[in-house]
Amino acid sequence: MAVRVTPGGYGQMIRDLPRWMRDAVCRDVDPDLFFGADSGWGRIAESVPQRRAREQRAKELCAQCPVRQACLEYAITTPEHDGLWGGLTERERTNMRRAAVHANTPVPTATS
Repeated sequence: MAVRVTPGGYGQMIRDLPRWMRDAVCRDVDPDLFFGADSGWGRIAESVPQRRAREQRAKELCAQCPVRQACLEYAITTPEHDGLWGGLTERERTNMRRAAVHANTPVPTATS
């Protein structure tokens, strides 16, 4: 089923986003930089060196972002399993959650 957006609907969708998302450096960047290219529909998945290079470029953008901490907090508390959020990959966020569980401490957030 297709989602139908009425005229002006995209503007409303953008206004409904959390403030930090509207202020993010990545808001106008191709999402493939943060999530990788979809390997479906006949496309070949990226190689490990390609993924590492892509993730490094994304992390460089994240390092300049004024809302990086809010983004990371969102990704950890959601938990967001896909893509690079707040400058960390899925694996890095998973490791952060595991370390917090093993240390019996809350996952670090912007307010802690």
